[in-house]
Amino acid sequence: MDRIDKRFSGKGMPLGPLVYLSILTVTCLHFVAVGGQISSTSPLMQSVDASNYSVQKAFSIEDVLAQYSGKSTRPNEKTGRPDDVYCALTEINLDAVDETKMEFRITATLGLAWADPRIQSLLPANSDTIYSIRGADIDRIWLPDLYFPLLKDGDFHKITSTNRVVRVSKHLYPGVFYNIRLTLTQSCHMKLSNFPFDSQKCDTLISTFSYDDGELKLHWMYSQLIETGSGIQLNLPQFSQPTVKATDFTVEEIYQAQESVQFNVTYTILNFSICLHRLGGFFVLTDMLTSIILSFLSWLNYWLDPDQAPARISLGITTVLAAITQASNASKRGLPELSYITALDVWLTANVNVTIIGLAEYGLVHVLAVRARRLEERLERLTKDKYKQRMAGQPPQDEETSFVLCRRGRTAPKDTDEGQLISQAAVRYRQWAKRIDQGMRVAVPSFLVVFVAAYVSTYTIYWNGDECAQ
Repeated sequence: MDRIDKRFSGKGMPLGPLVYLSILTVTCLHFVAVGGQISSTSPLMQSVDASNYSVQKAFSIEDVLAQYSGKSTRPNEKTGRPDDVYCALTEINLDAVDETKMEFRITATLGLAWADPRIQSLLPANSDTIYSIRGADIDRIWLPDLYFPLLKDGDFHKITSTNRVVRVSKHLYPGVFYNIRLTLTQSCHMKLSNFPFDSQKCDTLISTFSYDDGELKLHWMYSQLIETGSGIQLNLPQFSQPTVKATDFTVEEIYQAQESVQFNVTYTILNFSICLHRLGGFFVLTDMLTSIILSFLSWLNYWLDPDQAPARISLGITTVLAAITQASNASKRGLPELSYITALDVWLTANVNVTIIGLAEYGLVHVLAVRARRLEERLERLTKDKYKQRMAGQPPQDEETSFVLCRRGRTAPKDTDEGQLISQAAVRYRQWAKRIDQGMRVAVPSFLVVFVAAYVSTYTIYWNGDECAQ
């Protein structure tokens, strides 16, 4: 600096402070330029710039929803072509079947798929990403207005959040996929004539509420039967593993706008049938086995002596009352008030009648036994009277007005021995009573064997078919 001062001072120019200021200014500018180059070439700064650039250029489904404006119209509303909606029921759980209310409850995931070019065209052209729409944003796009015609009660799953999602893809067909978890309680018209060996077919109908067949067509997905064939879960031990069947049909409704103006509207309806086959082992062990045991107990009544009235009457009345009470309780178990009889009613009625017949049979046998006993008592009195007359030396006298000697309006000859006739009548009544008991000993078990064979062949073989095969 001294040299510089001397150089400038030699010329007579007092510029020392100005030189210092100039040198300082040049130095600062140099360091600023070098620092800018360093910062621009730093890897850290490059990553920050790239991140900022990616944030600015990133794609969000919110951008699509902001530009989407077709919530109130279907995708092909302007073209006039019908929209195809593909449906599937997966992850099905059969939770309950109520015969009294004629309803059943399932929990399933309803899957829908359709094409919507209005939202697919807003996705990046070269992106294979599947974008998801969740929560309240789902209500911002068009959804098919499906409903269940047989629905009595239903609910969305909301734990821990609403279980529904929409996925949108530009390259996957058809493009928009909607999944929602539902619990459906639906009516099921049950035919209980074959109860408790019956098979029931409960249908889940899916249709559109406001779109006819010319605007929206429903189809089952190709994998519907494959997924439901092994995916259904049964939570009811009284039924065997159900079979399923997916079909579709159309229905035509006639609307009358005025007295002379009518128009027809056709709707597509999808039908998903669940066929249930009841396992009747519980009813066999608790109701049917008990009733047939009571029938066998009444059968033992035929082995008792007709003169043992207290034993036979007690056994007969006990079995009849027990059978009636058991049949009344069993017929009301889990069934509505039907206007027709069921297979269980047939079984219980037959066994109750067997016990009643046993009690009625003893009434007839008892009448015969009483008549025989009265004749035997009369014969005993007659014998005693003849003995007294012989001891007194009087000739024996016969009572011609006796009901034993008078038969069919004719009187027996005078020389007929009254005691012999009474004895023969008493023996004849005893034989009739004994023959009736002997016949019932064979008839009752024979009837039960034939009845059981006919019952099994009728209700468990002939009528126990697959409802889904029809």
